[in-house]
Amino acid sequence: KQINDCYVFHWHAPTIDFKLVEQLLQQINQINEQTIHSCEEILTLYHGEIFALNHYEWNKLSYQEDVLMLLSKMIHYYEALNPLKVLSLLQRYFQLDPYDDYKALQYIRTLQSLDRSTEATDFYNDYVQRLHHELSIDPIDELRLALST
Repeated sequence: KQINDCYVFHWHAPTIDFKLVEQLLQQINQINEQTIHSCEEILTLYHGEIFALNHYEWNKLSYQEDVLMLLSKMIHYYEALNPLKVLSLLQRYFQLDPYDDYKALQYIRTLQSLDRSTEATDFYNDYVQRLHHELSIDPIDELRLALST
């Protein structure tokens, strides 16, 4: 922008999305048709750890746990309505917590309900390999048994 042959720098103050995320999270007690849009907005705003490069533990876990809980509630909400949305939400969940056996089990069962058994087997193999390679642990027995049903 130029005024009287001089350039003026005009800067809009940034909005702080995490405050909006916090407000929206506090407003949502249960997920239903009226609140699902706020939930979607939270997921749009949340892109990961706040101040991740500064390693502030005081906020990182709290917001991540809140978003994981929100994702779990949304997954539950969409289970009977839209299995493809469930898969999408589970994938988002795994970005934040890649080692949740029960969410992995839910992912496999959702794939199976959509007659995508090959994908379910591939996901299982990748998941087990990740657990072994990164954590040196085995998944829960229910996960292995899910493929045999």
